[in-house]
Amino acid sequence: MMYIGEIFNSRFLASLNKALIVMAVVFGLGIGALSVAAMLQGSSINSMKEEIESKSKAIVAAQEAAKLEKEKPASEKVPNGLAAVSAFQTRLNKLVVNNKCLLTQFQASDQMNPFVSTFSSAAANGPWTQVEVKMNLQGSTQAVVETLKDLDQIGIPYEFTSVEMSRTQASATGEATIGANVSLRVLTIPGGA
Repeated sequence: MMYIGEIFNSRFLASLNKALIVMAVVFGLGIGALSVAAMLQGSSINSMKEEIESKSKAIVAAQEAAKLEKEKPASEKVPNGLAAVSAFQTRLNKLVVNNKCLLTQFQASDQMNPFVSTFSSAAANGPWTQVEVKMNLQGSTQAVVETLKDLDQIGIPYEFTSVEMSRTQASATGEATIGANVSLRVLTIPGGA
């Protein structure tokens, strides 16, 4: 009987050894997989840190550039030549959309004349010239007036020559639709396009 018990024991031990070896291999593979995942996660974290660092540097650089831009005299902030008129029109288009009215006409001269203020009879000294612009705004009274009021947000100097408003339509709610014919002069610095 002892003999059978020893055979059974040795077979059991052999099976147990095989099972332990398989478990050790599986455990080793699991540890290896976790190590690889940890290394990948570590490289992902390093990549995120580098991205955050580069974006932080970009933000600081943008803030410095904005600070330098703010310190420039007005004559250096305005696009040169007729590019100022183009920038004025682009920014005006956005303003009109934000105020829920329409820009139905925008006509600008291609001539840059010496700047003469409405409030003076002599040409101003300095680098400024002016370009005549005529435009028409359509919309509710509030939308058109808000657009005219917000023109100072465009960031390009201008001076009104005339503003003529007339009602084009009345609604049942009493809110009028108006058209505003506006003449103004966009101030520019000679040069550029």
